[in-house]
Amino acid sequence: MLRTIRPVFASSRPFSTSLVQRNAPVVPTPEPVPESEVKLVQYPYYVRRTASNQIPVYSDYKRGGNLLQTLIRKIEGDHQALLAEVQEKFNIDKKDIKINPVTKHIVIKGHYTGAIKAWLQRKGF
Repeated sequence: MLRTIRPVFASSRPFSTSLVQRNAPVVPTPEPVPESEVKLVQYPYYVRRTASNQIPVYSDYKRGGNLLQTLIRKIEGDHQALLAEVQEKFNIDKKDIKINPVTKHIVIKGHYTGAIKAWLQRKGF
């Protein structure tokens, strides 16, 4: 049995081939906020985001999963100021939070990963 080949024309397509939307709704551009209303807060430290645009706060399991630690990495500026603010905000004992002298990461004993990520995001990091 022989098959017949039918030509396909552009007019027989059920969809539009153009990428331009016709009769698209016009979205008004937002008015710029005056500089006097914009409040920029500068902190003595800065927490850089990762290459995948995530906040660099991690959980670390040690001693066979028996010890859970929270790590804050990629800190620039005054590490001590961030340590003091985290300690005050989350009511962490002084013996449970420290700065690693080699890597300059803040190491916290306990599971604070989600709370610290949310807190840093609210602060604008």
